[in-house]
Amino acid sequence: MAKVSKVFVVGFTARKGGTGKTTCSFNVGFEFARRRKWKGVKSHPVFFVDVDPQAIGKESERAATTLTDLFRIGPFDLTPLKLEGDRMVEARRVTKETVERTGGFELFHVKYSPDPEEFDNADPMCSVHDKVFLAHLSTHISESPGMMDFGKFLNAITGAGFDGIVVLDTPPLNVRTTFVLNALEHCDLVVPVLNPESYDQIPDFIRRHPVRFIVLNQMLKGRTKEAEKIRREIEGYLKRTTLDEDDVIWIPSNDQLRSCTNTGVPARCRNPKPQAVTPKFHHIAWRIEVERERRSKISEIRL
Repeated sequence: MAKVSKVFVVGFTARKGGTGKTTCSFNVGFEFARRRKWKGVKSHPVFFVDVDPQAIGKESERAATTLTDLFRIGPFDLTPLKLEGDRMVEARRVTKETVERTGGFELFHVKYSPDPEEFDNADPMCSVHDKVFLAHLSTHISESPGMMDFGKFLNAITGAGFDGIVVLDTPPLNVRTTFVLNALEHCDLVVPVLNPESYDQIPDFIRRHPVRFIVLNQMLKGRTKEAEKIRREIEGYLKRTTLDEDDVIWIPSNDQLRSCTNTGVPARCRNPKPQAVTPKFHHIAWRIEVERERRSKISEIRL
């Protein structure tokens, strides 16, 4: 029997900015980066992919607005990589030829390495394995926009031995490009991250993309009238879809989480952890794991 690829592509997306999409993709990705299985979520190699053009050429001291920014300001060492045969190896510099092979992306190995003096809120003992990678669009694409190809990127990293979870973070779709829509078409699963101002987009996302569950972020705490109104309206939207209430993951607004995001520290590695939201990210990862296993079994049956 032929080997079934375990590469699974998950796209986190939203129609507009400010929903917490990037925070969600960052923290959920690190749930897979534990050294061993934990509460139903297996340890997988993780490739974070930032397709937001805002990440190109930004300096680390600027405010964190993209997935790449979180890695630049956070407790991580980033080592440039290049493709060499069927391997990813350390690169002294990124060349146009290297980027052409990866569909317009620059590749990095990510090492979690918090400096206690700089990151006093980062747990140095947090379980993070050494198979974490980051890719973002290269500055070279401004010279050759036609080189952007997410499918080519996937072929390149799988050909170089990557076999795990690809976490794709898109820019807001209200400024979408053909390239971003093409990237979403390569996703095995799309996770819409919505908030109290955008949950009416639920039916549209389910109609257009492979959605198995949705994330409602920055939601109101408690059983207030406003929260109950939102719940009733969401129930109405879900009746027009294949999803039900169990397929909605609610994440409350949380000041501790904002602190994590401002310093680029994954929520589960923060000391102390933001207890109100950290289990939510693990639950999202668990839902992804369930879907990955389901797709894998279907592929095995077809083979």
